Amino acid sequence: MQQGIASLEHHVVAMMQAGQTAERINDELRQGYIAGSSTTFQQKVQEWVDNYQAVMRQFEKLASGSSGVKQALDAAEEEAHMQGGNWGGTSGGVYTALAG
Repeated sequence: MQQGIASLEHHVVAMMQAGQTAERINDELRQGYIAGSSTTFQQKVQEWVDNYQAVMRQFEKLASGSSGVKQALDAAEEEAHMQGGNWGGTSGGVYTALAG
């Protein structure tokens, strides 16, 4: 689970970098490319950037939600260890009774 969450977080960082690169390229085009087709091309690039950001926001929500799941699983595991520890291990009365 931890590996999956770390992978999601790494992917979010990579997505942010890709989005920033696309925005930088679009800014450079806006400043240096003056032609009739430039306006249409820049609009299409901006649409791509906007759509990419929408996907990235959803991906971030997924990564954030997965992090919450990990915390809940960790808490449940800790609780299970605490409850299991109360049984006294293999020398405890519960183990002896169940072992028959």
